[in-house]
Amino acid sequence: MQNSQNQVISPRTQELIKYLVLAKFSLAEIAYITGVSEQWLQNYIAAQYSFVH
Repeated sequence: MQNSQNQVISPRTQELIKYLVLAKFSLAEIAYITGVSEQWLQNYIAAQYSFVH
């Protein structure tokens, strides 16, 4: 996946994001920790959630 600056988000970063979501970090905190944009993160979480349902 890519962020808003067209940088590829590594699988390792995506796994870290999943862990941080499960640990109940806020989206703003996750974006800050991982360096992804909040918009990309919101889209990523929505896409992950859509696979669950």
